[in-house]
Amino acid sequence: MKNVLGIMGGMGPLATQLFYKMLIEHTVAEKDQDHINVLIIGDASMPDRTEAILSGNTEPVHAQLLQNLETIAAYGCKAAAVPCNTSHYFLERLEREVSIPIINMIKEKIYLNLDIKILIHILKEF
Repeated sequence: MKNVLGIMGGMGPLATQLFYKMLIEHTVAEKDQDHINVLIIGDASMPDRTEAILSGNTEPVHAQLLQNLETIAAYGCKAAAVPCNTSHYFLERLEREVSIPIINMIKEKIYLNLDIKILIHILKEF
């Protein structure tokens, strides 16, 4: 596959499902082949992000997030999306450690008032 978007999910499986559903529903496609290629990692074994942040013991979460992002990059994905809001706490550091861009949906929404249609357009450009 080419032009693959990696989705680091499972942290709130329904957040992953909702993001993928929105991606599909807002992609202009006349046939299956017109959709964005995706690789979804559904890592439901991820330690609790809120607990890690509040306790200050963030390294186990960071290490597992990094491992998932490295898997996404090794697969050949052009970018990664992270539907879990709480995981965005870790993204600034992770962005420096991986070779592919991570779409920070919180920043995109706040700073650019990005809607899903614009996001899909951006993803198709990768």
